[in-house]
Amino acid sequence: MSNSEKITDCKMLNIWNNIFNCYYNTSSNKDLFDSKIPDGWFIYNDNLFIIENKKNIKDKINGLKQLKNYYINCHKDNFNKIYLILGLGTNKDFNYNIYYIRDNKIFITKKTLEEIKDELNYKKDFDLKEVHELNQYLYDNGINLPKSQKTLFIASILICLKIKPNFVKEYDKGYLLADKMIQVIQEYYNDTIFSNMFNFIKKSIHNDHLLELFKKLELDVKIYGKDILNQFYSEFCIFDRNNDSSLGVVLTPHDIVKIMIKELNLKETDILLDFCTGTGSFLIEGSKYTKYLVGCENNDERYSLAKCNFILNDLDYSHLYYNSCFNQQFDKVDKVIINPPFSCSCPDATISLDETNWKLFKAEQKFVLYQVQCLKENGIGCCIIPRSNFNNSCKKSLDFKTELLKYIAPLKIYNCNSKVFVPNASVECTILIFKKSINLSNEVEIIDYSDDGYNIKKSVRMKDHNPNPIKQYKILNKLIDWNYEKEFEKPKDLSELIMDYNLNYIYTHNTIEKNKGNRKININIVIPENLELKEWKKIKIKDYFKIIKSNKIFQINNTNKGYIPLISSSCLNNGIVKFIDDYSYDNECITIARNGSVGASFYHNCKIGVTTDLIIIKNIKDENLHIIAMMLNYYLPQKYSYSNKITTDKLLNEEVFIPIFN
Repeated sequence: MSNSEKITDCKMLNIWNNIFNCYYNTSSNKDLFDSKIPDGWFIYNDNLFIIENKKNIKDKINGLKQLKNYYINCHKDNFNKIYLILGLGTNKDFNYNIYYIRDNKIFITKKTLEEIKDELNYKKDFDLKEVHELNQYLYDNGINLPKSQKTLFIASILICLKIKPNFVKEYDKGYLLADKMIQVIQEYYNDTIFSNMFNFIKKSIHNDHLLELFKKLELDVKIYGKDILNQFYSEFCIFDRNNDSSLGVVLTPHDIVKIMIKELNLKETDILLDFCTGTGSFLIEGSKYTKYLVGCENNDERYSLAKCNFILNDLDYSHLYYNSCFNQQFDKVDKVIINPPFSCSCPDATISLDETNWKLFKAEQKFVLYQVQCLKENGIGCCIIPRSNFNNSCKKSLDFKTELLKYIAPLKIYNCNSKVFVPNASVECTILIFKKSINLSNEVEIIDYSDDGYNIKKSVRMKDHNPNPIKQYKILNKLIDWNYEKEFEKPKDLSELIMDYNLNYIYTHNTIEKNKGNRKININIVIPENLELKEWKKIKIKDYFKIIKSNKIFQINNTNKGYIPLISSSCLNNGIVKFIDDYSYDNECITIARNGSVGASFYHNCKIGVTTDLIIIKNIKDENLHIIAMMLNYYLPQKYSYSNKITTDKLLNEEVFIPIFN
């Protein structure tokens, strides 16, 4: 690149920085543009800016061709709008134009970057270094607060600055600063529950540190605005863990919040209710579309954090209630969104109205049915709960789906991976979007969202690529699994699969042979690695096997040492967890784990003991059980998990491809 073109780039970067208070990205991004490398790119609220700079006006045509090429090659479906910016010239004659593509043609817009910034209601992304430095300051000065108190503390300073921008200048140094802060908050908001949550500041923070932190945050507010509380809270969650997860309370990550709010298709006139408000993430995101917000939270800390969020985002908090949702009467609303507590006992309800039989259910199921009751007819609801509520693994989920379908028509379902709520919880969740109306038996879009673009690094969920959702469609009823069901994928390297199976089988069964008293095991029937694949044959399990029920079931910790392998739900060593002195079954069979390492499948041809965590199947047709066990062990763990357990009915109806060799 010539010096003059570098000047053009610098000029465009400086203009961008003056308008957006930051620089656009100049590094390559293969996920976004494949092999193409524009001079710059920037993403804000699902809007993409692509920048190309040329030093001379004569290069304009080439610059436009490049911009169009970047547009064609980028992943357009991920963005609401795409802006193409061409910078031309050097210091004196520099100018830029903004373009867009329509019907495969490129058009110029008369809008300036300032106007587009205003349209997008742009606010500079908060520099997370500020959070880390502030947290480090608290740590260095011995201010060791739980994460929620840290956030409340930071919020109290921001709120005081909001009420009195010159708070520090007006501060009477004869006062304790903490006393003055709490007094100002109580006088302004007249909410004792809220103001009392800041009393810890008096005992925890020295006056000199308070003054220093006021100065730091006063500067941040000038740079970033007053709506940075959620970012502080999210970051503090990384540094400190409290007992939220043990209470079944886990805060929803922002990317999931955005998906759920977007699926509600909010209108300006809609009333949005979240009666499991937490710190207010759903309602804050929903406020971008409607100002009619209703919330309810029964924990004083989370209620106070939610109110802080409302205050710092200039939202009406008059319908934010401190109460149990089952004791708070709500008018029926247009949209309801919740992330309810998982697997928690619910308090007794004082509300008598029970239109959806929510009082008959427990935990998250109770919340969802209550959510339906709070909706107007044809209103839209969205919730995120464990996916086990929607499969057929137990009577509880069947009863729940049966009741739910009396009142709703499912619209769309997302299946998330088990890392969404890391580090506080590990559970596979389903996002259900539904309409309150009679189920019309329409096909429902079910999305496998397990590849959500995030990876776990040092117990922190961090984005490192674009999500890769996979869709399928089902007509839902109470008897089928509402979750995404993975289709069987043949292994890419069958020889490697066979080799792994052989090594595991030979190692494990040689170990068994060393235990005196068990009959000799013939390992010659292990699958040879040099067989030539002829074809793949599709079999239905119930056509080839029947379920065996053992009369003797063992508990791992209640057995005597012996020479007979005890099989449980482990995925290691052919499921063997120890050796005992008694057995459950003495014939060829395959064991399949329905708990623990769900789907782990192993062949046995000796005496074995089993636990309650297994399904045992016996062949009724002459097939190579090693091969079938190997394929079940490959296939079933892909489809089933601890949150989506396999049952005998599901297993018998599974269709599996097995290799046929020459």
